[in-house]
Amino acid sequence: MTKLIVVLAAIACSSGCALEELETPPGLPSEAATGCTLDQRLGSLDARDGSLPASLEVRDSGAVQVTLRLASDPSNRLRLELYPHQGTVGDLVPTSYAIAGPERDYQTCGVCVYVETDLHPVAAVRFPVPTDYYFARSGSVVIHEMGDRFVAELQDIELSTVEGECTATLDRLTIDLAPAVTASPSIP
Repeated sequence: MTKLIVVLAAIACSSGCALEELETPPGLPSEAATGCTLDQRLGSLDARDGSLPASLEVRDSGAVQVTLRLASDPSNRLRLELYPHQGTVGDLVPTSYAIAGPERDYQTCGVCVYVETDLHPVAAVRFPVPTDYYFARSGSVVIHEMGDRFVAELQDIELSTVEGECTATLDRLTIDLAPAVTASPSIP
């Protein structure tokens, strides 16, 4: 597509204009966006038991982690991590949390929303490693229920890479999952 634009630009500028003067036509990705590893519009997603590859883990510390493989590209994974008594979070209870202030930085967030893109194996590591991270910069997380089920909704999530060169928008994510139960094998 970029080559087509350059060829069309060369034809249009046969009278001598510089290529820097041309703007990307509306609807086509800019050159900066072409190196991005996540679709700019994620739309609305649904993570219910059996709907998309999703998991819910509740840790001994009370932290909650939801992991969702994106259907548009299974090598991308969205994560919601909730940490009690970190960022603007006190006890984890059903309420609404804004992605603002300390929630915008993974080092300080208590409500952490991010996407790992282009997960790929690395020989020295036993789990897939992402090419890039997109962190939530704004939006809200509403927790409706915590207990036998975890029911929450992410709304109007704006994500960007650390450098801010690439952005994406998640309109809505509905989560309704039961915690995964892992059993240890019995020892004879």
